[in-house]
Amino acid sequence: MTGKPRILPRALFIGHTYIDITFLTDRIPTGDEKYVAQDYAVSFGGNAVTAAFCCAKRAEDGMAIDLIATHADDWLGRMFLEMAERY
Repeated sequence: MTGKPRILPRALFIGHTYIDITFLTDRIPTGDEKYVAQDYAVSFGGNAVTAAFCCAKRAEDGMAIDLIATHADDWLGRMFLEMAERY
C-alpha cells in the first residue's frame, strides 16, 4: 500500500498524583474506635495518572503517551517514580 504514512495519535495527561492506602480488616470500625488491620496495600492514582496508565496499557506500538503530574520529593514520591518506570 502506498500513500501517506500512518500518524499515530498522541495523548497528554495533566494532573496530580494521589496515594491510596487500603486496609484489610474483619470489620469496619465505628465512631472513634481503633482497630488493627490485618494487611494493607499502597496504590497510586489520581484521574490523570489513572487515565494515562490505562491509555499506555491499551496504546498501539509507537503511540506517544505523556503524563505531567506533581509528586513529593520523599519516599512516596520516589515509590511512585519507580512504579511508573516499571509500568
